[in-house]
Amino acid sequence: MCCGLLDRAASAWTNRFVAVSEDAARVARERERVPARKLQVIHNGVDLGRFAPRDAGGAARCRAVTVGRLAPVKDQATLLRAVRHVVDRIPAFRLDIVGDGESRRDLEELSTGLGIQRNVEFRGYHEDVVPFLAEADLFVLSSTSEGVPIALLEAMASGLPAAATDVGGLREVVVDGETGHLVAPGSPEALARAMQAIEDDPAAARRMGQAGRRRVENHFSLAKVVEAYERIYLECLGRTPPGALRGREGDWRWPIYSVSSTS
Repeated sequence: MCCGLLDRAASAWTNRFVAVSEDAARVARERERVPARKLQVIHNGVDLGRFAPRDAGGAARCRAVTVGRLAPVKDQATLLRAVRHVVDRIPAFRLDIVGDGESRRDLEELSTGLGIQRNVEFRGYHEDVVPFLAEADLFVLSSTSEGVPIALLEAMASGLPAAATDVGGLREVVVDGETGHLVAPGSPEALARAMQAIEDDPAAARRMGQAGRRRVENHFSLAKVVEAYERIYLECLGRTPPGALRGREGDWRWPIYSVSSTS
């Protein structure tokens, strides 16, 4: 309630709002009453030069990776239960969990309880995730709420197909059936089927990975994001004296307010 009131108050003093997804923009309009005329969507982006697409002729590795904070909103518990289903069909399947957080101990205990501790590796936090992406066949995301996660964009830039939950801004990134599979959140069975579908058809997985790389190049490159923010800052500065950031009546204004996610 407090944050909502602050957001609405800030709206009157802000020139432009930026949302990282259409879903976040919808929430800003409907819940925070942000005027549509002040609101613009600028998706997150990644530096394409840091992520090399996987060799299209490479052999399948039966290995998935997920990257993110270990927390309830990321719902890695559902992911572990999905892995249990996948391992029943593909005993060699492996999952790297890259990240750390409050849920780590509970997730490690759940992994042991499910009997998949040999199939799941908790890698901890790493600043550089490129080596883990390079070793995987697919990227998986089990969140119950998301904006446009950088980790997903990095995986797609690396040529990985995605198995992800259909929440928040994820459908704006993953094209279901073209760059990966979207499933309902909280369903281990559905997430397992998505991962199995990718592992069962390496040729289709490569096509999805290549399509994902092209999608990031076309819509989510860091260069495009920087250009979009540069334009919006210049527009704001064009209405206020540079440096002072004052309105026409001499009132102080914040030039831009960011709306990052629906959570």
